Amino acid sequence: MLLWHPLVVGNNNGAYACTVFLVGRDATVDGSVLVSHSGDGEFDTDPRLVQVPAQDHDAPGSRRPVYFSPESYPRYVGTDRGIAEYFPTSSNNDDHDQNKPFVPIGFIPQVSHTYAYLEETYGAVNEHSLAMGESTCSGVFGAIPLGAPNGTALFSIDELTRVAMERCTTARQAIQLMGDLAVQYGFYGAGEFEGTAESLAVTDGTTGGEAWIFHILPDPTGRSAIWAAQRMPDDSVAVLANMFVIRHVDPQDTENFLMSESVHQVALEYHWWNPDTDGLLDFTKIYSDGEYAHKYYSGRRMWGAYRLIGYNQTGDNDDDDDDDKDHRFAPEFPDDYVDLQSDPVYPVYAKPKYLLSVADLFRFHRDTYQSTKYELGATGNLAGGPFGTPDRWKEGPNEEAQVVPGHWERPIGLYRTSDTFVVQTKPKKQQTQQQQEQSATRQSGGGSQSSRLSRSDMIANGDSTTSKNKNRVGTSTTTTALDKSKVQRDVDDDDDDDSRSSSSSLSLSSSPLDAILWFAPASPLGSVFTPFVPSMPDIPASFRSGHQAKFDRSTIRSAFWAACLVHNVANLKWSYAIQDVQHVQAQLEQASMDLIHALEQQQGRQRSNENKNKNEEEEMTIYQALIHNAEQIVERLWLLSDELLFKYASGFVNELPDQMSQPVGYPAWWLQAMESYTHGPPPPPTQPKCCHPTNNHTNHLHMSTTTGASAAGTNYSTGMERQPHLTGKAAMRAYLKLLAEQGKDGK
Repeated sequence: MLLWHPLVVGNNNGAYACTVFLVGRDATVDGSVLVSHSGDGEFDTDPRLVQVPAQDHDAPGSRRPVYFSPESYPRYVGTDRGIAEYFPTSSNNDDHDQNKPFVPIGFIPQVSHTYAYLEETYGAVNEHSLAMGESTCSGVFGAIPLGAPNGTALFSIDELTRVAMERCTTARQAIQLMGDLAVQYGFYGAGEFEGTAESLAVTDGTTGGEAWIFHILPDPTGRSAIWAAQRMPDDSVAVLANMFVIRHVDPQDTENFLMSESVHQVALEYHWWNPDTDGLLDFTKIYSDGEYAHKYYSGRRMWGAYRLIGYNQTGDNDDDDDDDKDHRFAPEFPDDYVDLQSDPVYPVYAKPKYLLSVADLFRFHRDTYQSTKYELGATGNLAGGPFGTPDRWKEGPNEEAQVVPGHWERPIGLYRTSDTFVVQTKPKKQQTQQQQEQSATRQSGGGSQSSRLSRSDMIANGDSTTSKNKNRVGTSTTTTALDKSKVQRDVDDDDDDDSRSSSSSLSLSSSPLDAILWFAPASPLGSVFTPFVPSMPDIPASFRSGHQAKFDRSTIRSAFWAACLVHNVANLKWSYAIQDVQHVQAQLEQASMDLIHALEQQQGRQRSNENKNKNEEEEMTIYQALIHNAEQIVERLWLLSDELLFKYASGFVNELPDQMSQPVGYPAWWLQAMESYTHGPPPPPTQPKCCHPTNNHTNHLHMSTTTGASAAGTNYSTGMERQPHLTGKAAMRAYLKLLAEQGKDGK
């Protein structure tokens, strides 16, 4: 029996091929920790940004439903999460995909209170500044979700990020919780050509501002998981590009590594690792299934990313002579390798040559290898067309790879992206011990091992499966942040109303601007990164709505479609139009950064630790300013698409007031490469005589008049081959143009 809405299993490509950047706090210009994510699906990934509200769950023994994660639109239909955009629609609604609510494929114990967070396909950032970015990876094992035939696993990475957002305040807590849940209840991945495993970059807003890399895949039984996580140094940058990057894991270094016991158990059972001869276990070498799609699918982006940060293998980052960040990269950094899985030519992380900002990550996510030999829009690259588009579509259904073998380079900036975000978190003041204990209680799942539901209790329709065997492969080797007795004691407390109230709201030492999500709907090549904060009461309708199957310009004024239209119209003349797009992007994004700075300055002057009402007023001012800013950006994007269509219509460049119909035409290099042009129709066989043929048998094409200064007597040549003297309307137009130009010059 299928337990999810049947429509979600149709065209389900999802957001599998994604790129993530992770930047430590000592590698940024302002001490922020940065994490990003691009949802690079197949034009069917749900592009909506919503705020999941904080909720109380007081019913004794309540359970949290877990749903299958399609990733295509709609990502979820139901009322459990309190989001109007996810509610089922009426049967006569145009949005037929959202008529029926999803059915859970299982349950886990619920906690008494869950935090608010911002969500796209995955949980992005919560009210306590916990943030994540996702990238699908290949793995050597796979599993099938519960509810499907032979299903064994409950959790996808989508649901794991949501549970972590609901319950955790730190990256370390979130990783431990996600790993424990996957080990106990099973994990399934994408399962198509993209692979069966997942990676996350996880950051937090604690005093230390930690940044972690998390890898996970199913175990051999399909009922548990194998996972490992490595903390990145604060002065470094990492990139995740659809392949594992963690190499040698050290179970003794609990400050920098977390992992399941199955990491080593499975490797030993399969004879993939010998601790006596191999030393520390290489996680990527053993558990990755390599690059998918083609060689360089991951590696080229890693090379491209590290070139952008100016990676220096010597660690000497004091050379500031070169100010051109776009072109700076280490020549010793290889762009070729044998096998990225077994040939680790790129590091887990690297120190950047210069301090990074959110604007740098915006630029990185728009990278198509500009100014390198792999530039997709370079002059002379026929695949980019005469105007250098970087977009590379897939082969058509009748021109499959076995007929025309080959692959395009895979850039970071991509045409089929549903959305991209950058989360900027700023370290907070130290939490009180009470706040830490309450947070650990919620992330634990609400009780000791004996109080948790068995696997048979999870299944929504009563189907039974084997309950968990604590001793089998997959048991976690690390413990939760607080000891189990303290967790159980807090869960059993009934008088937690006051503690719930204090922890559900931002502490007085916190600010709504402690975590900022910069969100760009559709492809970042044509979109604008717009700031939001997780504590906002709501997201503008233009961002929380959007569906590839429904173009919406008049009702909701969809942000997704506004950006998507800009990108597509720009392809009329990409090399020209992208300059207009980048100009508007720079203006709007700089204005947003200026707004954030002004709001921070204002709040810093006026915020009081003793006047809660005044602080709430300050927060509402911030929310209103961000909403207004977002609405203005959407309107500007809609206007920009109109401007581009007007300016580049019908192959011309049109600029008011007097530069209409400029015939820029095709570039010479492209015409020379087109045999259909160079070997096209020849010149006319008849040599023209117009417009003053002689009465002898000579052929003078250019006769000069000898009387007057008439327009016909002046050669207003346009540079065309064998151009005769102008006559008729052309002569008058040329004369009027000459007079107009003389008038401008004051002659």
